[in-house]
Amino acid sequence: MTRLSHSLQSMLGIAILAFVDTTTGDQDNDFKDYAAIAGMPQDPPMKDLLQMMASQQKLLVDLLQKMATSTTAPQETLFDRVSRRIEKFSYDTDQDDHFDLWFNRHKDIFEVDCQGMEEAKKTRLLVAALDAASHTRFVRHILPKEPRDLNWTDTVETLKTLFGTKKSVFRRRFECFRMNFSPNEDIDNFVNLLKARALEANFKDIRKDTLECLALVFAFQAPELADYRVRFLRKLDEDERTTVDDLAREYHAWKSVKDDSKIVEAANSPEIRTVQKRKKLRLPTATKPRLPPSPCPICQQQHWKKDCPQNRRATSAAQESRTAPRRRAKQSSPRTWYQRAIGRTGDVQKYLEVHINGHPTRLQLDTGADVTIISRPTWMQLGSPRLQKTSDVFKGANGLPLPIHGKFDADFKVMDNQGKAHPGEGVCYVSDDNDLLGITWIEQISDFNSVLKRFNIQKVQTLDYDAIRDKTIAKLKHHFTDVFKPELGRCTKIKATLYLKPDAHPVFIKKRPVPYASLPLLNAEIDRLVAQNVISAVDHSQWAAPIV
Repeated sequence: MTRLSHSLQSMLGIAILAFVDTTTGDQDNDFKDYAAIAGMPQDPPMKDLLQMMASQQKLLVDLLQKMATSTTAPQETLFDRVSRRIEKFSYDTDQDDHFDLWFNRHKDIFEVDCQGMEEAKKTRLLVAALDAASHTRFVRHILPKEPRDLNWTDTVETLKTLFGTKKSVFRRRFECFRMNFSPNEDIDNFVNLLKARALEANFKDIRKDTLECLALVFAFQAPELADYRVRFLRKLDEDERTTVDDLAREYHAWKSVKDDSKIVEAANSPEIRTVQKRKKLRLPTATKPRLPPSPCPICQQQHWKKDCPQNRRATSAAQESRTAPRRRAKQSSPRTWYQRAIGRTGDVQKYLEVHINGHPTRLQLDTGADVTIISRPTWMQLGSPRLQKTSDVFKGANGLPLPIHGKFDADFKVMDNQGKAHPGEGVCYVSDDNDLLGITWIEQISDFNSVLKRFNIQKVQTLDYDAIRDKTIAKLKHHFTDVFKPELGRCTKIKATLYLKPDAHPVFIKKRPVPYASLPLLNAEIDRLVAQNVISAVDHSQWAAPIV
């Protein structure tokens, strides 16, 4: 019994050594010792026990070998090693293509180095590379999903949508065509930038129809065509297979909508007549007249000299002599006409029979209109006289311009109800509609002009803005001669200070070579600046930059 217990203790110690030592290669020797012991002459119970322990030792050795050759540890090590190589992504709002540049820089890591990695781990690696702000924005964008619910392709597309470029394909192509090369720029850097812009513009997939659409969009540059241009660009962004025929149909559809809107608007709006925008007269307040201290020196009556009838006639004649040439000069300068509503449809309107260049027409009497305007159909009834270009501007009450096709000089006769003709001459403007007899022609009717003078109706007066501006400029130059001197001015109130960076080093750049013929002009300009104390000469300086 004692021998049996000692044998069991020795065999148990050998088994423990075999379990602990799994890397030295001694398990086979221990297993051979068990086999040798089992082959010795032993009691039957002891022999069975030794064989059972030998088989268990063999199973334990096989299990330890499988654990030593497992691939779990290398995969985890690859994940950690790759994650340390990837730079953290931080979204920059000022750089539109920041994510595209970052992803292209790490593209080989994700596609080559992570080739044997599972897609879920690679996706987790990409999401882990986002900084805190970008990760929060990404997680909120995909709600109610979680980042682990997206595969690799969906994750990349979502990140490009959030942090990629917001420019449309049309804008990228437009910016590529608008690139300018300056003489001082490096050609290699410009070519590299051009290649990058061309790659973003995706010129390899451009088609003939797309080029035609781009040309059509470039043709719609007028301000009044801005809404059409916006609709064209939106349709090109929605479908890249759009053709010019599709854009033409879009143009007709939108134009029809705008025309229908104008019809509805015109049905509820008053008629528009061409008149000048006048300021309201401020009537003087009734005050008790103050008597002069002495009689009038002209007529010796008890009134002021300015109210003397004899003095008023002389002053009126002098004013007429001064204002007559001025009014003739104003007629040749460009003017701006305005519109306002003076009547609604259904109001009683006054029409006169007017013979223009021998052709009878009917024009509406409008004392508020500055000029006489006829419609295009009426102009055709007159034989389509040759039109002259005009620089006058016509605007409506809503601020929109009134289209004017031109003007022509005309002889007219206004017929009264007794058949008497009142002749005159003047300028007639042609528009799309509006047959109006303006004040410039009405004043030439003797009977009507007498009514105007009798009742002191305010006459239409046009200001010469060019003359007023020139007069104002001359007055300013006279009162502020120091400011408007031809020489260069100099600010003496404040002093400019330059703050350099702590790591700034002096830079000295030599002067640029100039043509020999330009040297006298440059020397004269430098001497002028020195004489005016704009610049001053120095003997030595660590900083220098060319000024020409």
